[in-house]
Amino acid sequence: MLLPHLREELDLLPSPALSDGQPNWTLHDPVRQQFFCIDGPTLEMLQRWEMGDPDLIAQDVCSHRALTLTHEDVVALAEFLVQHQLVRAVSTDALRTMTAPSIRVQDSSLKCLLQRDLVFRIPMIKSDAWLAHCVPMARWFYRWFFVWTILLALAAGLIQVLWRWDVFSASLLELFS
Repeated sequence: MLLPHLREELDLLPSPALSDGQPNWTLHDPVRQQFFCIDGPTLEMLQRWEMGDPDLIAQDVCSHRALTLTHEDVVALAEFLVQHQLVRAVSTDALRTMTAPSIRVQDSSLKCLLQRDLVFRIPMIKSDAWLAHCVPMARWFYRWFFVWTILLALAAGLIQVLWRWDVFSASLLELFS
């Protein structure tokens, strides 16, 4: 069995050690913005992935490290990589099998969206009476006096900013922190 080729844009980044002190690594997929936490044996297999044969990879890891890996471990990693679309698709069949899970996810989310919109809600509190009571108090928001007052306040604020532009521009960067 030949292993599929990994995608070139994947990044292997060191991560903080686990709670028991074991080294930890992160496999970053920049295309899909996904991160996968991997352990030491997985790292050893990925470093030898170009060998292409699960038996050779398992034997090489066992001979150079104090790990016991089998053919099934490497095949399980290959299945994980294919399932999460971390390998190159070399044929249309491989591409179809890799994109099938994402199509199923999109279908299920579309069904969920449609089902949610088909459900109607019955309010527990009748707010129409309260809103009808508040309309006279809020009606003055829709008068020209209120609009001109807001525009006048906006103009006054812009004049103050232009007048003290040096102070405004110096403190502008602090607003983003």
